[in-house]
Amino acid sequence: MTRVLRSATVLITCALLLAGCGSSGWATPGAYDIVDGIAAELKISEAGELLVENRYGGGSLSSTPSTHVAVIAGETATETLRASLTSAGFTLESDDGPRSSWTRSYGAQVSVTLLSLDSGDSAGIGAESDFQVEQPGAAIWIDSYD
Repeated sequence: MTRVLRSATVLITCALLLAGCGSSGWATPGAYDIVDGIAAELKISEAGELLVENRYGGGSLSSTPSTHVAVIAGETATETLRASLTSAGFTLESDDGPRSSWTRSYGAQVSVTLLSLDSGDSAGIGAESDFQVEQPGAAIWIDSYD
């Protein structure tokens, strides 16, 4: 009987971990659907050369929103993304030099931070990761608070 209970416990634990319900904060299934949809809508990969792309947050126990981040190289990357955000119905909330913040309701509240990058600048692409660019471009963070 003890053996059966142990086996059942192991199976249930594995099932919960695979479903994103573990205490590690893994993303739950579908956690990135909204931010990935916005990234596709904004055509971020067409704004210049896509250098790096990442997703983080959105775990079942995470205190951070589901985030899609990308770093794009190109002289016109920032202007292209700004135009895409405007066309997609985002509202400019603040514009502080190289950093601008945008919002839109998309079933859930979505916020976007756009950062213009110069050669040598760094952008945070994950919990403990920075990415340094060698040429001008932009970094974009798409956050979903659902």
